[in-house]
Amino acid sequence: LADLANQSTETTAYGSNVVPALVVSSASPTASAVNPNVLTGTTTLAIPYAYVINASESPNLAANVTNLTSRQANFLEGSAGYFPSTVLGGNVTNDTVYLVPRNTASAVRTEIDANIYFTGTISAWTTNAGGQPISDPNGGQSSGGAVRALLAVIPESIGTVAFADISTETKLNFEGVTPSIANVENGTYPLWYYEQWFTANSPQTPLTANQTTLITNLLNAYTNTAYQQSNANFVGFYVPLTGLTNFSRPSDGGPILSSIY
Repeated sequence: LADLANQSTETTAYGSNVVPALVVSSASPTASAVNPNVLTGTTTLAIPYAYVINASESPNLAANVTNLTSRQANFLEGSAGYFPSTVLGGNVTNDTVYLVPRNTASAVRTEIDANIYFTGTISAWTTNAGGQPISDPNGGQSSGGAVRALLAVIPESIGTVAFADISTETKLNFEGVTPSIANVENGTYPLWYYEQWFTANSPQTPLTANQTTLITNLLNAYTNTAYQQSNANFVGFYVPLTGLTNFSRPSDGGPILSSIY
């Protein structure tokens, strides 16, 4: 988003440095400290996020902790690695709960932090060469796959991922609500925000006719109602726009507004 807004170059798959023509993000420019007035965004869908555990590697959490409140989640992000699972509602006092989050380049991190009002220094964990938990010098992982890999080796650890990055992990309820597409659509599960496709209002090099056509065609196909409601790569991972006709939110982590009450 910053490179698009500032018209800065990035390394592409072709190995050359070019200014991006299109950016896809489920964090808003404002939440990313980017000037929203120089960009145009088109809303495509909503992406839900969740706190997850690997039940095999985290048996105490799996047996005793099924839910996080907003305050517990906030405490977890700031103090993970320094308290036992009993603090989160379990009954074990001699273990340690670790956090494996995404890094600050990820909308997963931006949006979850916005929802739980976390603004401090995160207590993120990774492993050393011997496989032991250590404080993560990068403050989080660069992909959901990396989060899952660490959850499989760090005992009693909790990770943060988008629904699309969940494999066999167990999702924790949030504020007593099960993480599900249906619960996003009925306004009860709050860990989500809109994905948008952004272009620059005044690019250094205007988009070519072919680029404009390609983006338009992709956008039309991607937001097609039949695709969003039936495609196996979509269903269960993302919330279609048709599922959000009764609820909306004006900002990252902002209130969920209802149009039916």
